[in-house]
Amino acid sequence: MNHVRLLSRLTWLVLALMLRTASAQSTTLNGSYGFLINAIVSQGSMDGGSAVLGVLNFDGAGNMAGTYTFEVGDSADQPAGLNLSGALTGTYTTNADRTGTLNVILDLGLSFTFGIVITDGGKGVQLAATGCTDPCDIRGVVITGVARAASTSPLKGSYGYQLSILPNASVSIGAMNFDGAGNVSGTLTFVGVSRDDPHQPPVFTGNLSGTYLLNPDGSGAITLPPTDQSNQQNYSFVAVDGGSGLLVLQTGRRGNGVQFGSARLF
Repeated sequence: MNHVRLLSRLTWLVLALMLRTASAQSTTLNGSYGFLINAIVSQGSMDGGSAVLGVLNFDGAGNMAGTYTFEVGDSADQPAGLNLSGALTGTYTTNADRTGTLNVILDLGLSFTFGIVITDGGKGVQLAATGCTDPCDIRGVVITGVARAASTSPLKGSYGYQLSILPNASVSIGAMNFDGAGNVSGTLTFVGVSRDDPHQPPVFTGNLSGTYLLNPDGSGAITLPPTDQSNQQNYSFVAVDGGSGLLVLQTGRRGNGVQFGSARLF
């Protein structure tokens, strides 16, 4: 009987600990998150696409502030593309089921409302825009993205990456190695869209080499100098997940579309 009572008490203790742990795995948001949001353009749209990268700081009490880099691709309305950066503020609410609402105001004057879902015990957030206010115009696009707990650890190691160019439908994959002293090197494989060959898309392979810097909030920048095969390329990034991941956005891109994606530590 004593053994039965002991097992019963242990069972209830384990259940209590599990419930406490589940409760501790945030139903709210608190701390810094790197985010990457992009516009999915509808078929036939003349929009050149856009993406936003930055850091959101949640105070745990419904208030948010942060920074952003906003990249707009070439289009009929914006033939030269556009790159902007600045500050943002906002508010948020969360529910017991880890869904919620995030209101974001950019210092550009744009204001967005997002539906959110908290994931990974509070380390991640899924976002989808549910509305915006003038001068915003989101006809023909759906805005979606992710946020991950930001990391301020030193950046060092090798990462596999995948960057998409949208709405042009092309992708680059490869490896990047950060040496911990501001230098980055790696490889790339670019895959474009086949216009003629039904079996072989255009593929380009090459190497990359450049420099990087990391800011105290986990954001940073990568600069790849011009080569015989490409112009100078600039990227913004935010380190996330304890340094095991990066969210990446190309800035000042020449050509149609926006390029963005993620990298994961080997």
